Parts: sequence; C-alpha cells; structure tokens
Amino acid sequence: MTGTHEKAPDLSVIVSAIDHDKPQAVDRLLVCGLPGRYLSAVIEFVRQALASATGQCAVINVNTLTDSVTSDLDSCDGPVLLWADSPDRGVVRWVRVTGTPVLLVDQPFDEVGAEFMVSRKAGFSDSARVLALSRIGWWRLAELPAATILDASQSVASGFADALEQWNIAALLPPDDAVAASAVASDLPMPLHGENPFTGIAAFYGVPCGADSQRLAIDLKLLFDGAPPHAPLSGPIDLTGPVRALTFGPFLYLPQGAWMLHFTFEAGMNRSGNSLMFDVFVDNEAKCATEFHLPHDGQFAFDCRFDVRDPWSTFEFRSHLRRGAIEGVFTPLSLELSRA
Repeated sequence: MTGTHEKAPDLSVIVSAIDHDKPQAVDRLLVCGLPGRYLSAVIEFVRQALASATGQCAVINVNTLTDSVTSDLDSCDGPVLLWADSPDRGVVRWVRVTGTPVLLVDQPFDEVGAEFMVSRKAGFSDSARVLALSRIGWWRLAELPAATILDASQSVASGFADALEQWNIAALLPPDDAVAASAVASDLPMPLHGENPFTGIAAFYGVPCGADSQRLAIDLKLLFDGAPPHAPLSGPIDLTGPVRALTFGPFLYLPQGAWMLHFTFEAGMNRSGNSLMFDVFVDNEAKCATEFHLPHDGQFAFDCRFDVRDPWSTFEFRSHLRRGAIEGVFTPLSLELSRA
C-alpha cells in the first residue's frame, strides 16, 4: 500500500460525525480504478463497511458530473460512496475543490486489459482506447492531496487486508462481510487465448504516476489502414492509386506536456519516387505536418515534437499519400513516443 501522503484519510470520521450528530467533516469517498472485477469488489467492500457501520450508504457513479448526478449528490443526507472508472476533467476539478478523499485502486494494466477483452468481447484497439482514457483520469486524481493508492498487484484478499489497515475501517466491517466482499471478485485470471497484446503498452500505462510515463512503444496493430474497411494495420500498403490517407490511429491518450514522436518505415518498388505527409492530431488540431519525399527505396525515419494541452483529447498519428502513385509499397516499422 502506497500513497501520496504518509497518512491516508480516516473513514472513521464519517461514522463518528453521524453517530454524534456533529457537522460531517468527511461524508463522501471516491473509489476510482480501471474497469473490471477488482474495482467492483473494492466498491462493494467499502459499501458494505459503511452500510454496516451507519445503516446506510448511497452509491453513485461520477464519471461525469451531469445534472442528474449533481441532484443525487445534493439529495443524499448520509455517507455517499462515489465511484468512477473513467472520470472526466470536470470530476477531477470537483474533487480538487471539495477535497473529497480518493481511494485509487491499482492493479497490473495488462491483466485488466486481458480481462476487459474477454469479459466485454472487445478487440484490442477498442479495449486499449477505453483503458487509456480511464488511466488519464486516474493519473490526474493521483496528483491530488486527498488521494491514496491501493496496490492490488498481489490478490484481492491481500488488497482488502491492506485497505482495512490503512484506511482504519477494520472495526467497521464484520468478518462475514469481509468474506462476502472478497467473493465479489476472483483472483483467477480470465483466460486470453494467445499472447497478451497489452504487455507492450503496460510499461507506459501501468505506472501509478503519470509523470513517470516516459516512453510509449505503440503496437502497430493499434493503427488502421486508410483504405476501407479501415482494418487494423497488418502489413505493407500498396501506394498505387490517388491521393489518400494511408494510416491513422491509435486514438490513445497522453498526459499533458511536450512529446517527441519517432516513426520508422520502409519504402519499396519506389522507382519513380513518391511523396508522403505525416502529421499528429491532438487537442482537436493537426500539428507538425511535414511532407516527406521518397527518392529511392530503403528505410526512413520521421521525428517531430508536439505538445499535449488536453490529456482527454485523443492522440492520432496519420500518414498520407501526397500525390497519385503508379507504384510503390509503404511499410510502417515502428512508432514510439517519449517525453521531450
């Protein structure tokens, strides 16, 4: 169990404030994590603890502060358990202003990715996009003073034990309820046939602090072929044809700041020469657009620097054919991002 501060928020304040009819110093707790069984288990665990101690506990999802959510918050008299698996900027701002204590549930990113693909029957690109967005909100909450990180890298049971001790709520939850809460999730990993595709990007999105996410090697299967039906990139692209988009994607999310992009590719059958254009699309605008002339066959590299102002904005790297081609083959080889 690690945290942004030496002492975690004390949930017993909720109970004492209600029992003694005093002004509530803390009446809300936000539990946030990547979507999956472990987050559900922790939410249920804390809900049972508070309901057992106070006789009531409202549970509200706060991925977005809609009018309905705000109305529900205003109408709650007792303790409120908030939860989010993809909080937007408005929620992060609200948590900062209100000082709401946050329990961040952390577990291996590649395991969550595999579970998400299996349980939702989702493809790699869709799953990666959802989890990357979830991580952005998680990272921004982790920067706040009221946040504590629950390390769930071992097992559900050990994670609960740490939560009981660090959050000072061991006395609030009867042993039978602890067993029932643990049963909400299973420690057995969900089977994913073949190699886990999240292993590569987990080195970036798996770190608990966004400032430590320094380098992202993007799996080229997260890029899409520019030609219909826009399937995930699977090999060389024939350049023969009119001006058009060649590749786009991966529609992931990056922390705020300056970034360097390094793209390598191979050109073949390029006897008459071709022209490409590369650009980055983020913050809802195209950046560092550059035309690249291919005078001959070979391997080439393209580098550019760009800034991300809005971490909730999708990041996209695009390649285009600038002039109609009568021949040529374009093969992306690698795409890497690093802090500038």
